[in-house]
This record gives sequence, C-alpha cells and structure tokens, in this order.
Amino acid sequence: MKKKALLLLVLSIFIYTGTMAQCGNIGIVGEFNDWGNDGDHWMTQDPGNPDLWTTTLSLTPSMNQGPPADINELKFREDGSWVRNWGDSDFPSGTGFQNGPNIPVIVDPDMSFTTYNVTFNCATGEYTFENTATIPLADWAVGIGIFLILAFTAIRFRRSIF
Repeated sequence: MKKKALLLLVLSIFIYTGTMAQCGNIGIVGEFNDWGNDGDHWMTQDPGNPDLWTTTLSLTPSMNQGPPADINELKFREDGSWVRNWGDSDFPSGTGFQNGPNIPVIVDPDMSFTTYNVTFNCATGEYTFENTATIPLADWAVGIGIFLILAFTAIRFRRSIF
C-alpha cells in the first residue's frame, strides 16, 4: 500500500511540474527601447512548447545609443523585471545566461531598418536572430543590369528596323 501511495505522489508531482510554465512573459529590452523605459518588446509563447518564445524585431541605426553604429545591444528578460534576464556575447545565435552580457545585434547602417525573426527558449537560454531582409544589390550591379537591358533593347530594335 505504501508503495502505491508513494508512486502516486511521485507521479502527481511529475505531472504538476510538467504542466507548469517554465517562465513568465518574455520581453526584449535594449538600446532600441531605452532598456525597457519605453516598454518591453513582448514575445509570443509557442502553444505547443511553453518554453519557446518568438517575435519579429525591426531595428534602425538611429536606435543605437552609442558606438559602434552598427550594433544595437539587447537582452531577454522575464515579466519586465531585471530579476530574471538572459544575455550572451554571441550573435546571431547563442545561449543566454542569467545576468549575462548584452547581446550585440547587428544593424545594417545602409538600410532604413534591419528585421529579425527572433526565437528564445527560457528553459535553456538558447536564442537565434534570423535576418529577414533581402540582400541589397550593390550600385554597380544595378548599373550593369540597366546597361545590359538597354544594350539588348537597342540590338533588338536595330534588327527590326533593317
């Protein structure tokens, strides 16, 4: 009888702890929102995995508070508080840890904004920043393309005239 009661107790504890959320609401704070003074950028919890959080984050060069101009530092934190926060020096992916350093997110100074799909796992601290922007063509590539279009158009019309 004692073994059944003990087994039931262990099973109940296991089920109870398995259904508890690992963390509260996760937000991103950094230079872009004055370290949370303008409010956290809140992430969305995955309904199938309560530890996984996602968001889309757009950053502009003007949001940087200091040099270098192409880096916007930020961190993940729980419930708008600094009690639980995660940081790391790796980018575009890494594993944040409690009170870790600021994450140096690259912001393209030649673009009006840089957009990332961000994922964060509050149980493991793992994060990724996936750049969603297309790679802009260099000015010389655009110039060559225009030249080729004009050249082929001129050749085509020249043949139809004669």
